[in-house]
Amino acid sequence: MSLLSQEISLEEYVANMAPAQKHIYYISGEDKDALMKSPSVEKLLALDYEIIFMTDSVDEYTVHEIIQIPISRTPIVVRSQ
Repeated sequence: MSLLSQEISLEEYVANMAPAQKHIYYISGEDKDALMKSPSVEKLLALDYEIIFMTDSVDEYTVHEIIQIPISRTPIVVRSQ
């Protein structure tokens, strides 16, 4: 199950990924409660997949500008409107 109430490093996120999880998933929006209601989030959590919740406006910008993931898993973006 995703560590829903904790801040963790990207390395910890990757270490916590389910064996079947092939991608890094994140979702951005104004608050976590609203993001938790997303059908995409519900589906991923049902699969026991890790999800990064981005609720600060700088989070998504930072990911797009500086992230370099040292693993062979391709990031997948789930956007909230």
